[in-house]
Amino acid sequence: MLIAFLLAASAVVQAQPAPADAGPVPVQRVRRQAPPPAKVIGDSAVIQLDLSSDIPVFAAEVGGEKVKLAFDTGARGPLRLSDPLAQELGLLQVGEARTTDPSGRNPVNMALYSLNSAKIGGLEISDWIATGGPVRTGKLAGLDGIIGLGAFNGFVVTLNYASGQLEIRRGSLPPADGKTIFEYRDDPIPNLPLKVDGKIVNAHLDTGNIAGPVIVPEQFAKTLANHGQAKVIGNARTVSNEMQISAFDVAAAPSVGAVPLSTRQVVFPAVADIANIGSKALKGMIVRVDPANGRVELKAANKAAT
Repeated sequence: MLIAFLLAASAVVQAQPAPADAGPVPVQRVRRQAPPPAKVIGDSAVIQLDLSSDIPVFAAEVGGEKVKLAFDTGARGPLRLSDPLAQELGLLQVGEARTTDPSGRNPVNMALYSLNSAKIGGLEISDWIATGGPVRTGKLAGLDGIIGLGAFNGFVVTLNYASGQLEIRRGSLPPADGKTIFEYRDDPIPNLPLKVDGKIVNAHLDTGNIAGPVIVPEQFAKTLANHGQAKVIGNARTVSNEMQISAFDVAAAPSVGAVPLSTRQVVFPAVADIANIGSKALKGMIVRVDPANGRVELKAANKAAT
């Protein structure tokens, strides 16, 4: 039986700065029908991260071939591979996904493939679905695919931006304290209470976003003191649309609970009516996510055990 999904894609999509280099902007994804859960064999993996493109990239193995994957906490659903790689690996196409950003405009199609084997360090993932996609260009050239939290219920995923290390271990995070540990509900993408200029807005934790460190909805941006200093920085292109984005600096670093982020820059507009915290805001930090319990921990590296 063919499997059909409706996705609103979020992960690594290209932005076109005006007038120079390209870079991604995040979009939210919505899934009508859930892919089958993956089988994960093993208890832990520790892998080196390459953060040179501001997105966490690591070496893995898919279908017996070595690949480069980005870890994207903003990615819903299955593993995403480039179509040429999926075809080179001989993956069986089992269906099709229709993809758009949250605007719902201009949906595009992508192939769905049966995935029998993926290895991340000491972990092996099998009996899963992979979606296809175009070969990435610009700063993300050479990236073979994107993986998110979808396979890791029952694990704590640690992205250490200070030491450049990815750690995945079975276990759970402590209960939320509202200072460094936070809970999220009813959303597969971790979301956090982001404070900017003393104002709170809900924000997705999206390590696949490298378009801007903190991206906020336009209406929220207009309430901030320095909004009048905003300058256009480029034209962001999502999976199905294109828009102009602007940026300005705020007086103090935005924060989540007791944790200041590594930026003062605010970018707008967000694609959806929710803010977005990307990898550029997480430099020097340790991020832990417990998807089964809907918990996130944020700490500066010098305040957290590595």
